[in-house]
Amino acid sequence: YNMAEARRRVEEATAHQQQVHSSIFGDDENCDEAKERTELLRSLEGQTLQLSTKNGTLETSLKEMAETCDAIYTLVAAKNLFRDSNKQGNEMSLEFFERKAVQEFVDMATKRKKTEDVSPDNVVPCCEIANFLQCYIVQEAMVKILFDSVDSDNCWSIIQFADRLQLHALFEEALSYMIALLGNIEEHAAWQDLSAHLQQRLVNIKKAISSGALTNDKKRLFFANTQEYLAIFEETVQYHRDRLNEAKLRQTETPENTNSWRYAQRNIEKQERFVKGLEAVMAEHQTVFAPKSKIDCHMSVKRKRS
Repeated sequence: YNMAEARRRVEEATAHQQQVHSSIFGDDENCDEAKERTELLRSLEGQTLQLSTKNGTLETSLKEMAETCDAIYTLVAAKNLFRDSNKQGNEMSLEFFERKAVQEFVDMATKRKKTEDVSPDNVVPCCEIANFLQCYIVQEAMVKILFDSVDSDNCWSIIQFADRLQLHALFEEALSYMIALLGNIEEHAAWQDLSAHLQQRLVNIKKAISSGALTNDKKRLFFANTQEYLAIFEETVQYHRDRLNEAKLRQTETPENTNSWRYAQRNIEKQERFVKGLEAVMAEHQTVFAPKSKIDCHMSVKRKRS
């Protein structure tokens, strides 16, 4: 369990998101995309955005929200949601969230409130809203808080939450903590609260770690996509097949029924069992690693570590 390594992964993910954002919207103010963005945002001056929540509505600046929320900016640019003929009546539904949480998210997204001052009870909903609206400055801040908050009481909930929002670094952090703390995760009381799909996914990840199947990269639990993971696994299996064939070839150079030959034979049989085991896991993973199902998850965050 290594917080420094976990933080490094978050920083790398943040840098990658910023790079993707820059590739879409541009960093150079002289480029056409940047000029178009600036002009569009300027045209939103004075317009308001009505956000409907579970228990009421609130009003905020459309321009300020579009500046930090890529989803809102994209909708404005595509003219799919907001119309110039109704400048004071732009609306968006966030009806699954409490008004208090939405207000706190808006305050952070519009930079009226520091992200480190977020209420503990609203870290998770603010992270969900930020993920939905693609507000990365808020999402990254909430993920960092969740990193510092993983403990034995909430690691199960954070695993489900990170899995649903595809926050891979956070998922790995919570999973690593849980495995180190609980050992046999299948025997934990909260195991039955997980979906069957997530249970199988956790078992397979744990199996991959404990089997040493990915020996050359065993600290890496997540990959760009399933195809990359399976390709690396197949490469690992092929490596062990090649070593097995080399061992068999060397054995042919040794006289049969000698002590050296019998010693080599025992090692070859052991290698064969290992390769067959890897091939079986590989076949299982090809059928198991599928799109993740949605899981409802609510939790409160306690800041215990710095």
